[in-house]
Amino acid sequence: MFNFARKKDLKKVIDTLNIQNANLYTALENAQNQQKEAVKALTAKDMELIRASQQVQNLDTVKDNFLTVAAHQLRTPLSSARWNMEAIIAHEYKDDADLAGLASQANECIKQSIDLVNSFLSSNAEQAEKEPYTFASTSLCLLIDLIVNEMKSDIQKKNMHVHLKMDTCPVIVADEKRLLILFKHLISNALRYTLAGGDITLTTQVEGEFLKVSIDDSGVGIPKEQQGQVFEKFFRAENGIRINPNGSGLGLYACKQIVERHEGKIWFISNEKDGTTFYVFLPIAGPKNQ
Repeated sequence: MFNFARKKDLKKVIDTLNIQNANLYTALENAQNQQKEAVKALTAKDMELIRASQQVQNLDTVKDNFLTVAAHQLRTPLSSARWNMEAIIAHEYKDDADLAGLASQANECIKQSIDLVNSFLSSNAEQAEKEPYTFASTSLCLLIDLIVNEMKSDIQKKNMHVHLKMDTCPVIVADEKRLLILFKHLISNALRYTLAGGDITLTTQVEGEFLKVSIDDSGVGIPKEQQGQVFEKFFRAENGIRINPNGSGLGLYACKQIVERHEGKIWFISNEKDGTTFYVFLPIAGPKNQ
């Protein structure tokens, strides 16, 4: 009887120990899982900190590049304008024609500086918010005619052939000042990167609720491996740098910002050495969010 009772007590003790052991194992397993989750969370935080640090470094690099590009790009036309104005002030000209030439060169340099500043401002989102868009009825065809006429002397110097196919061109609701910057840049790019004697064709057509504008050139094209970077800030294609070392790399970035603010689309098709076509889709009635 005594042995039986003792065995019964021992069994209870063993059962209790087994339960406690199972509980301890479960608690240990939970603790290990919590530790793993904590390690994962810490690793994720570390990765976030690394990415944030990299983003800060990238922003610093972009800022430094911007200041370098801005200083270099503005120095060249402003220095030329200064030299021409100093020559005028010092009466270093032969006759009225020579004087007119110096004044014209100074004026052109000042225009280049203004265009650069406009590109800088258009590429700056914070600045764009300070200068809100003004949407109103705009004749894009008249705007393009104005741009082409403004570039007439450069077109003639390069013996370029500019074809305007704008039979269908309704009035659209847009910010005229921004569209002027947009198409002036696209057309000047086509002119700049097309060799003498080449062709540029500007076409407009209505597609549904949008006006589609294409700027086609027979220029040097964009290398295939670099096409994904075209709309990035400060990016310039290698063959473009060889032709025009002084570009800012902000123009197409600004163009994309302008088109997207109009709730439109911009894209291109290009083959190196075989030209580029840029397409711009703009809503005829203007953006829904004005």
